[in-house]
Amino acid sequence: MDFVRIDGYEGLENFNKLWADESDLAIMAKTYTSLESLDETKAIKIAIECDRKNKRVKNFKKRLKAKK
Repeated sequence: MDFVRIDGYEGLENFNKLWADESDLAIMAKTYTSLESLDETKAIKIAIECDRKNKRVKNFKKRLKAKK
């Protein structure tokens, strides 16, 4: 296990593991940007894109498993 410092935008990618709604992600990203001094619109866009990508992959895997 490595403990490394991540930048603010990499930290936003970790929000996708919460499986939250986009409105909830936007609120969390706004709060995170105020703590990390990041661009709010860019941060919200990254958080939502990473969440959609994660959900798309997970749901695809669920569909594949159900077709046995």
